[in-house]
Amino acid sequence: MKAWQAFGIVLFCIGLLHIGLALHWFWPQWRAMAAEGLMASAEVPGEPVRALAFWFLFLGVLLLPLGHLCWWIATRRKTAPPALVAWWLIVIGLGGAFFVPVSGFWLFVAVGLWALIQRQFTRPRAAA
Repeated sequence: MKAWQAFGIVLFCIGLLHIGLALHWFWPQWRAMAAEGLMASAEVPGEPVRALAFWFLFLGVLLLPLGHLCWWIATRRKTAPPALVAWWLIVIGLGGAFFVPVSGFWLFVAVGLWALIQRQFTRPRAAA
């Protein structure tokens, strides 16, 4: 199950990376939003980068519990997370990469494929 623990940790780390990059790349927008009190400050007419900053950060936040859940399943339940998690990562990654080809969406595809390939090597063998 160590590979499945790593799967959860990788998702969690991608979430942390996303949050860190969101704060670093969009620091001027975060400062402006904080100066306005944050509430309802992401969707301001004429400031589309603020919404981008919010959604970029929020994706990282969403990956944290997903990674934690996958890690928990592998650690506590001693089983692999559902294959559906891998398939959704692939679908979301391909959908995002279709619209933004030069992006981190390909990382979703890579992690999803890694999980599906890993499932092939960790399936229980039938007794002969």
